[in-house]
Amino acid sequence: MSMGIGHFAFGVGATTAVLMATKLDKKIKNTEPIRVAGGIVAMLPDAGKLIPSLDFFHDNWVADIFWLHRFLDNKFDPQDTALNSFWLIVFMLAILGIFWMKNRRNINENS
Repeated sequence: MSMGIGHFAFGVGATTAVLMATKLDKKIKNTEPIRVAGGIVAMLPDAGKLIPSLDFFHDNWVADIFWLHRFLDNKFDPQDTALNSFWLIVFMLAILGIFWMKNRRNINENS
């Protein structure tokens, strides 16, 4: 199981990438809550740790709908290492950096 912070980071990064790819970041004024929600959605299959009756959800194929949760747990990081979560955080920071630079360039062009 990939560490929770890794799931969150991948969810934020992937949500930000989708917002930029679909150009919704230009149409929506404040995307921060959407990006944070994407990170939270990526962690939803782990809800079974808090509510044991939802544990079946974690190992089901449906978990991959939540930003590839099962893939990250079973294939990318089966040993739950901090190093793999680190790389997911680097992915998130890279995408957020691209997002920031893109928005900054748009602001400068409009000024």
